[in-house]
Amino acid sequence: ELFEEDADMLKTAIPAIDMVSPQYRKTVQLTYGKTSGNTECEGVNPNFEEMRRMFPTAGGRFLNEVDVARQRRVLVLGSKIAKDLFGDEDPVGKTVMVDNIPFVVVGVMQAKIQTSINNGPDDERAIVPYTTFRTIYGDTYVNSIVVRPVDPDAQEQLTKEIYRVLGRK
Repeated sequence: ELFEEDADMLKTAIPAIDMVSPQYRKTVQLTYGKTSGNTECEGVNPNFEEMRRMFPTAGGRFLNEVDVARQRRVLVLGSKIAKDLFGDEDPVGKTVMVDNIPFVVVGVMQAKIQTSINNGPDDERAIVPYTTFRTIYGDTYVNSIVVRPVDPDAQEQLTKEIYRVLGRK
């Protein structure tokens, strides 16, 4: 079991970690007007944009530190789910219901080709601040912690170091 605090602790304890984000995950219902759909929602921090290459289209943005600090109800949508909900309408600035709670869309991810897919394609995701996710859903444990090594060639060694610091084999 991992806690949000473990992300900060790992970043502090292991200099080989470049970036880190706690990650909550849950399937949610998104509703805009009369259109609804279920999709994977992730609660993460702003580093996730760079680590997962989730860059917003022009006119929008990714999550920022203020969103996290203030537990703002803001949402970044994958390109496919945005199209499914909004058609040709620009989603940025509009309110979407996430499990019947209003969130403002601050960005839409650029469409991208994914070679590896973890829990479904990014273009079908909804991304919210991890602090907001925790407050709404009351999760105690994060689903995972995403890390990016300073040296991509040192992943195996970094994995061993993470397990050592967390006290696991």
